[in-house]
Amino acid sequence: MTDSTVSAHRQHTRGFFTWGLVCLLIAVVGFWPSYVSPILGGSYTNIVDTMPWHVLSVGSWMVLIVSQPLLAVLEGMDLHRYIGMFGAVVAMAVVVTGVVVQTEVMTLYAARGDKLNAVTVPFFRFLTLFIYLLCVAAAIALRDRPDWHKRLMILATLSVLQATYGRIFANILDLPDIAGPMSGVSHVVLMVAFLGWDRFSHGRFHPVTLWGTVVITLAVFGPVPVVGTAWWQAVAAQIAGVSQ
Repeated sequence: MTDSTVSAHRQHTRGFFTWGLVCLLIAVVGFWPSYVSPILGGSYTNIVDTMPWHVLSVGSWMVLIVSQPLLAVLEGMDLHRYIGMFGAVVAMAVVVTGVVVQTEVMTLYAARGDKLNAVTVPFFRFLTLFIYLLCVAAAIALRDRPDWHKRLMILATLSVLQATYGRIFANILDLPDIAGPMSGVSHVVLMVAFLGWDRFSHGRFHPVTLWGTVVITLAVFGPVPVVGTAWWQAVAAQIAGVSQ
């Protein structure tokens, strides 16, 4: 590669570092009132016992999504790959702990008669965890194609943050009534922003950001009617361990 090509590549890779910081900032802001601030103040009480493990997993992922592009910029690719193997373990921990936490939370809210958080919200939490898992799996499979790999990792992170978007509207903007729909809208808006940045900095639409945004948007909003079906009501009741 020419010096100008190398410089452009490094500048674009720094952009992924910046997007990692954006994701980390969103996570901190979203969970500040309900988790970060109470922990710092010594007043936090776990809703479910497995919550700290999920937070640790997601927090580790956020550190990786920031540090891995930085290592690439500094040409530490060998270290980048070694840490990437650890990242695969962290990704699985995010999914497993996320499923366990969500299952326990469903039981808790079902006992309180809170149908929104026992039935409706969990559907989208499981859905976004599945999208996250697919994106990470594809990124790992395409690790020898860095331009595909790093875009898939950002799309995965934007997906797993959907719970955070809802918390920002509910706990910070004090708009709990629209927190659910706006978490999906915020997810799409951030993907479109990522797509626009990629187009501007790369000079063209990359297939991953273009079609990834389209497919994930359809995957987030397409199954909405399923939430109200008798099938999902029965599945949710079974997961929560309660009778309908």
